[in-house]
Amino acid sequence: MQNIKNKMTSVSAKILGVIALCMLSLMSVSGFSIYQMQQIGEELEGIAEQNIPLTNILTKITTHQLEQAISYERAAKYGEHRTDDAHFGELYDKAKKSFQDLTILVDEEILKGEEIAADAISRAHNEAEFKEFTHVLEVLKKVEKEHHDYDKHANEIFNLLEAGKLKEAFAAEEKFEAEAEQLIHELEEILFEVEEFTANAALAAEHHEIFALRVLIILTIVVLILAPPYLLYHYQKIDYDPTCKNRCLIGSPVIRRYYDVC
Repeated sequence: MQNIKNKMTSVSAKILGVIALCMLSLMSVSGFSIYQMQQIGEELEGIAEQNIPLTNILTKITTHQLEQAISYERAAKYGEHRTDDAHFGELYDKAKKSFQDLTILVDEEILKGEEIAADAISRAHNEAEFKEFTHVLEVLKKVEKEHHDYDKHANEIFNLLEAGKLKEAFAAEEKFEAEAEQLIHELEEILFEVEEFTANAALAAEHHEIFALRVLIILTIVVLILAPPYLLYHYQKIDYDPTCKNRCLIGSPVIRRYYDVC
């Protein structure tokens, strides 16, 4: 009887070993999957909630700044002849109003962009994101001041045109045009930079997804290769010895087999 109990204990240990192997394999695959999915999720979250909103607001700022520059050019052109023709005067007033409306819009969008950049900094997942969003915020702060000066100098030129001081207005326009080009250049540069950063982040997430898929496939193949021999080996270990005369039927009502008690 003691031999039977020892044999049962040995069989239980082997079965527990098989179960432990299965659990270890499952935990390894699941743990790796969870880690990779979490990493990919953070990358996608950064793209969806930080990079894309920042790209959108920078696109709006740049587009409306270009529209504002066009409105200024129209106002400057019509302002030269506003006293010569009433129709030119109406076009000048319309272009000037459009310029002023866009000034308010661009100012609001710049402040919105600063809020998005500041929020992105606080939620950055790595050093690269932190540096990039900090740089964007610094550029937007600079653009905010430059746009304020841009609006101020444009209105000074409008006042000169309305006062009939065309020479002074033309002289002021040379400096103003350089400011306008610099402002647009900075906006386009930071926009292209953020777009490239977003594209690289998307590629990184894609690469991590491909890497995770390959590793999961390899782990699955390894488990499928190693598990059957291991199970077969222990199955043979619990088989009976045909040369032994003392055998006992042990097992559940469903699965019963003879074990040696020699």
